[in-house]
Amino acid sequence: MSSVGVIFVVLVGVMISSSSDDVSLIVAKGTKCPISFGSRPILYSKEAARVCLNITEEFLQRVEYRIELDISRSVKARELLKGKTIFSPRHEKHEVHLNDSYDIRLPQQYQPPNRAMEINVTIGDILYSTKNRVVQAALPVEEFPVQFETFESSRENCDTSPDLSAPVLWISSPRGISSTHYDRSMNVVVGINGTKRWSLWHPREVEKMGIAPWLSLRYQQIQHRNERVENSIDLTLSRGEVLYVPPFWAHRVRSSETDVVVALSVLYPSHVEERYSNAYFQIQIFLERWNRKEKLAAVYTFLDILVETFPVDDRFQNGDGFISNIVSQRYLGYKPFSRDNVLLETKCERSSRLHEKNTIAHFRDTARDFATRMWGARKGLCGGHVPLESSVIWLNVANLVEELILFAVDNNVDDLVTVFTECYSTTTKI
Repeated sequence: MSSVGVIFVVLVGVMISSSSDDVSLIVAKGTKCPISFGSRPILYSKEAARVCLNITEEFLQRVEYRIELDISRSVKARELLKGKTIFSPRHEKHEVHLNDSYDIRLPQQYQPPNRAMEINVTIGDILYSTKNRVVQAALPVEEFPVQFETFESSRENCDTSPDLSAPVLWISSPRGISSTHYDRSMNVVVGINGTKRWSLWHPREVEKMGIAPWLSLRYQQIQHRNERVENSIDLTLSRGEVLYVPPFWAHRVRSSETDVVVALSVLYPSHVEERYSNAYFQIQIFLERWNRKEKLAAVYTFLDILVETFPVDDRFQNGDGFISNIVSQRYLGYKPFSRDNVLLETKCERSSRLHEKNTIAHFRDTARDFATRMWGARKGLCGGHVPLESSVIWLNVANLVEELILFAVDNNVDDLVTVFTECYSTTTKI
């Protein structure tokens, strides 16, 4: 099959949500199509998907045929017990992420949804033999040639042009539900069979909902306490329709109550990831030559300068205020297994700062470069010179702070939790 091309023009749409202008639905035959995937979700009607993305009936049938070829293939699937929301760790292989221990020790209201039980089933089992069970599986289809050229145009001036991620077929028996999360990548989802009910939240809502801290296996998972979270954009994805989900948009997906649901998902690294990784490398590299006390002092000094250079929020005058805000959003209920008494005896180095002239100058240059990359304040940057939204910048800076402090305490997660919960917060005690 030829590449699935995307032609760009002007988006003409009608609103899906009466209270939001964040999602547009292309409906008219011959509607001109967007040239790139931007910072707003797009739901393409079946006709618009055919016109703009070449998602034809023939394409859908080819996907179905591809599934039939693998009908006896054994795959690792996840079974949801008692209809609970699925929780799937996203970074199990990272050397500094913990196992379930921290999540298990949390008070009940902060604990994640039930972790799904891993089972081995065939594709045919999910399609035809799981009527009274809720089972989900992801089937990578590396050899299936799907390519959205618009992904490339969305990464203008990026240093690298990574290969398009292999498409993944998500297959779910009726009543499947995902836990709320966000992706840092761009995501295009094609409805193949059945219907999926999507709830999406703008990045500005993510921190309000409570994103899991970086130390947790649930990183990028949301820890809201109930299913009724306000300000969602709700829509249904059916066969032949296509949904584009931008980076950092939180989403929860529910499968049909009666039908097996199949969707094809294509992920692609976003320019936001590229901007962040470039900036993070420049910041991390100057920490390597110091001991722990000096590293923490360097992080706090740099963060003061960063907040001064480009205020991610007018409420914050220095790095301490920003860290305290992260704690209030992400570390409710967390406490270390063991405290680092050296950190506590020195008041966690919270008041330590570096004053060496050349170091300060380097920090200011690095902070300006990071701010330039985040704000898109110069042409020729990855993703063009379009600024990132303030809420996306907030998420990236918060993640950066966690990573830098973790690096400063030698990747000791207990010490990271000590810094956040013992040094910066009086509200996170269980």
